[in-house]
Amino acid sequence: MPNHPLRSTFLNSCTNRLYNARPFNVRPFMDRTKLFLEESALISLDVKQFTFFSFPPWSVPSINYIDPFSLLHKASTAPVVFYQVFNLHRSLYSQYVPVFTDGSKSINYVGCSVAFPDSVSAYRLNAALSIYTAEATAISCALQRISSENTRQFCIYTDSMSVLQSLKQTESSNNPVICDILLQMEDLRNKGFDILFCWVPSHTGIKGNELADSAAKSALVPLNSAVPLSDVTCFIRKHINKMWQQLWDLQEQNQLHSLKPFLGRWPGVPVRRKDVILTRLRIGHTRFTHKHLLFAEPAPICTSCQAPYSVLHILIECPVFTFQRHVGITGNDEADAAAKAASSNVETFVPFQDIDQVLKQTILIKWQHIWDLELNNKLHSIQPSTAGFQPNNLNRRMSVKVARLRLGHTYFTHKHLLYADPAPNCSSCSTIISVRHILCECPKYRVLRRKYFGKSYPDLRDILGEPYNANVFSFVHDINFLHSI
Repeated sequence: MPNHPLRSTFLNSCTNRLYNARPFNVRPFMDRTKLFLEESALISLDVKQFTFFSFPPWSVPSINYIDPFSLLHKASTAPVVFYQVFNLHRSLYSQYVPVFTDGSKSINYVGCSVAFPDSVSAYRLNAALSIYTAEATAISCALQRISSENTRQFCIYTDSMSVLQSLKQTESSNNPVICDILLQMEDLRNKGFDILFCWVPSHTGIKGNELADSAAKSALVPLNSAVPLSDVTCFIRKHINKMWQQLWDLQEQNQLHSLKPFLGRWPGVPVRRKDVILTRLRIGHTRFTHKHLLFAEPAPICTSCQAPYSVLHILIECPVFTFQRHVGITGNDEADAAAKAASSNVETFVPFQDIDQVLKQTILIKWQHIWDLELNNKLHSIQPSTAGFQPNNLNRRMSVKVARLRLGHTYFTHKHLLYADPAPNCSSCSTIISVRHILCECPKYRVLRRKYFGKSYPDLRDILGEPYNANVFSFVHDINFLHSI
């Protein structure tokens, strides 16, 4: 924000030399915030301001929507029923031009699309946007296109019920994109446009919705739009939690890590005293096991095991408390122990299903063992498991491009084998061009790599592994490599 009172302090870089020379010194909060924003690609983010007084209180518009599927439950209704209801709805509103909108969000990717009867437009949005804002942005793009049309009657179809409810109850939403839609609708109404909104269920075979959904998942054209503050806050919170979890995953020697491998709050205990006791047991610090540190005494030793007392030893290891730990049925435990130590052979017939399952597991284990030895295979670094890649939601053309990048066999890097030409060399590195060199190594593209992958020299598995990084399409598009794959 250019008018923020701390902007000059935030941009001050005179202390960088001091902290670069002494990396163990703790940087000021503003410096740490700046480094965090640079690492998360938020340093140049344009935050969208919310306009509170776009309308006077007595004339705040409210947009109603049509829901022809209100009596149907998606979980218990066949897609063909939704399709028939939609066709009936279209026969009643045939004079309205159908416009389908959709938004999509995955790891490091956000997109939206607008499908008119004669064309489909898809836009790649900032990765910090929420799926809610992406859906609303798609509607805003549709209204912008409608404003230049000669036809005056349109019906906008979306599968986002939350956006439609926000348009109907504007006082419950603080998203600036919703305010933009209301302003656009007011302007279009003044120009004589008649625009309806209708909710449609997703993935039920409705052609326009499926077309918009597919386009939103593979958008390449960037749309420079500001990001609402609520989305920025949520994105930063998730990014910090992700970094925190990565640091916590490295603390394998921490005794609490085995109890709490994933960050988050413990379920609360209503009784304060019991909550304190449970917390002390979890961290392993109790009066009995640690009071010797306060009184400078020797650590207490278990009389039966001759091992230092600890919470782990008392609760799990010490055989003295085996009976107290036992909570099962004695006869059942004896049968279980006998089954695990059985030595007598009994001739029985083995069902075919069991033989088939054992053969499959044995083959998969041997296959994985052989694949683990193929360290020089370039595909091994991307997919170390023989489980295979999961199917993606891309169209056939883009799915083939991902497969070729993973194999490292593209038209640009391997066409010399077809025409008996010399292998192509990189003009800046004087090395043979390969998919790895283009995506990970060549210094010519390090700025773009940092923009799309967060690193100047990322690992190939981070880009093409499972799941693949959706930003790879934008990267190869910007370097004019997309159509040479």
